Amino acid sequence: LPLSEQVHAANAQWLELFEYTQEQVAGRPFNEIPGFQGPLTSESSKLQMGCLFITEEVVVNGIEIINYRGRSKKPLKVATRIDILRWGGKNMAFLLSVVDHSEDVSAMLRPMATVPKKVSRPSSPEETAQSRPDWIKDIMCKMAEK
Repeated sequence: LPLSEQVHAANAQWLELFEYTQEQVAGRPFNEIPGFQGPLTSESSKLQMGCLFITEEVVVNGIEIINYRGRSKKPLKVATRIDILRWGGKNMAFLLSVVDHSEDVSAMLRPMATVPKKVSRPSSPEETAQSRPDWIKDIMCKMAEK
């Protein structure tokens, strides 16, 4: 199977920020959400997002990406925090949180490489499980039931 992300759901704040409805995004990869990616969405930021499938990190901070709003079609620079949910030794799901956003995309128009900030990894599976919020544990338990 080819690796591909798929939006399971988006919260009300994300939908409002990006001017989309749940029906427009749920069940679709980011690149198939109409108008979400555009000329300022860099290949390097898409590659950084794609690397989430193979990263060994538990949390990835600092990926910045330019996406586009649905109704207004305006570019929006977002900074993210991504929690990686692992199951059976594989990265199975991601919780992407927008931690900052700006309509000023001029700073990102220069060619540059950004490296996500690393968060220290827990030293054991038990420490990993203890460091996750309860709602993440609930998701993982539901995945195990399937």
